[in-house]
Amino acid sequence: MSTFLLPKKINDKLDAAVRRFWWKPKEDSNKFFTPIAWDDLCRPKDEDGLSFKKFEKLNQALVSKPGWWMLSKKNCFCVKQLAAKYKVRANWLRAPKASNASWVWKGIEMVKNIIKLGVCKLVGSRNSILVWEDPWLLDKSSFILTPRSQVINSCLVVSQLLNPLGSGWNDNLLNELFDQESIVAIKNIPVWSFGQEDKWTWTKSENGQFSVKSCYRLITDGDNISSNVSLTRKIWKANIHERLKMHLWRVAFNLLPTKDQLREFSTSSDTSCPLCNVEAESALHHFTQCHIARAIWFGGQWNLRIDKWQIQSPTYLIGLFIDPPSSLQLDKEQRDEFLLFGALTLDMIWMWRNKAVNERSPPVEGQVIRSLQKLFLENWRPKVPELTRVPTRRSARWCCPNQGMLKLNCDATVGDLSSCIAIVAREWRGKLVFAISKKVNTNILIQAEAFAILLAVHIAINFSFCSCVIESDYKVCIDAIKSGVNLIPWRLLNFVESVKNVISDYNHVSFNWVHREAIKAAHVLANWSLNLSLFGSFDMGFDPPNFFNVILAEAFRVSVSVGHQ
Repeated sequence: MSTFLLPKKINDKLDAAVRRFWWKPKEDSNKFFTPIAWDDLCRPKDEDGLSFKKFEKLNQALVSKPGWWMLSKKNCFCVKQLAAKYKVRANWLRAPKASNASWVWKGIEMVKNIIKLGVCKLVGSRNSILVWEDPWLLDKSSFILTPRSQVINSCLVVSQLLNPLGSGWNDNLLNELFDQESIVAIKNIPVWSFGQEDKWTWTKSENGQFSVKSCYRLITDGDNISSNVSLTRKIWKANIHERLKMHLWRVAFNLLPTKDQLREFSTSSDTSCPLCNVEAESALHHFTQCHIARAIWFGGQWNLRIDKWQIQSPTYLIGLFIDPPSSLQLDKEQRDEFLLFGALTLDMIWMWRNKAVNERSPPVEGQVIRSLQKLFLENWRPKVPELTRVPTRRSARWCCPNQGMLKLNCDATVGDLSSCIAIVAREWRGKLVFAISKKVNTNILIQAEAFAILLAVHIAINFSFCSCVIESDYKVCIDAIKSGVNLIPWRLLNFVESVKNVISDYNHVSFNWVHREAIKAAHVLANWSLNLSLFGSFDMGFDPPNFFNVILAEAFRVSVSVGHQ
């Protein structure tokens, strides 16, 4: 399936085989009860479905991977051979289909439209990206710009949109060519000082690398419309057995084969509840209104009066156990215990209902309650930990660096069209060395935080006579600098490369991730500068009052702690 596109007839047969296995695995029959559409079951688990795959779309996602290899010029033999045979050039996504191609190549070219939905060029040197034809605008749905006028230069490259110094975008040219929305999106693209190569990235994954999973989600994105995302996500993440999770999911979406569900397919006129034989059976009656079920709920260790909860639907019933009412005042362990009790009770009631239908065996309430208590103890005992580990926590306050070191705290505040970054440097006694704020042309938080760290790196290089530690509360950026290439978010690839180029010849710069309170001074300065549009250098003679108070308070705390030592 990952080599070429299969005929639709074969994909349909594969889908039918999976449907038969799920709905009626013990019989080779095409007639079975389906309380929910197959398309709904193919949704992801956190969108009400069970993550079954449609083979046609899975096939397309698998074949898209070799297409991504062709686009990104992967260094492997098969890619080189295909590129040479079919004359693949830089404009391959826009090129017409090859004639007399093999099944493999025909499949790759047929999924080009899918690849176009997720690929974008990361701006590096800017010399190989055509402004009007290549997808390069990250914050536009199609990644491609629409010209303001019909007369355009089709050979215009992105590097020609920069100012003469190459340090930023040419505002006059941008205003002449693009509308305001496009200009804002262009200015969100960083102009890095180091000339990295322009390269393709897959925007549907965190690290910019193509994956079949993300491509399949892209293809099926229009099919996934969910109304109970938070409930279903909590069901599948619950700390209970997988079989119990499946039962909770079936109850929540009213998928159990109760008599009210089967009456359209059955010739039987009997719709009474198999347990009480009084009222018509439905999922809501079966679990909350039947007097047998109410007795089982009340006989458990929680002594629940389930009929007093005014439950209107099976979904609401499951929600009560997933998110217990605040009036119960349960802690974390009690919430887990309450959920396990609810899941086991629902499963036990359904099991005895099936015995009453199939074996004509009426439930004995005392026996059911004793079985439920025994089952609860069997499932709950392994969850009691022998040793409780105390998690380590980050320091929530600013701490002075070692003697002879300089600490640079950096932070960013995002506005509607631009952002402000701030750097605050202090020495080991808490004394302010300098404070800087600067405006940057981006309204994307992750890029603004990256700009702040990069500015701190450039400043640290100028203090080569002492070691510097750079602190930020944005964990993604700090982890990106410290981690391998495969773990870096695609928006930070050029940022990380720039940082590593700057510090390649220096070993006196280190990075720490800290709590927001530990960089409070930088945070206050960035907010103040953005609100008043005042940027530049600040010292203790001219600085914002709030910033001044933070510096004094933290310096006083440091001096007191040093005095006690």
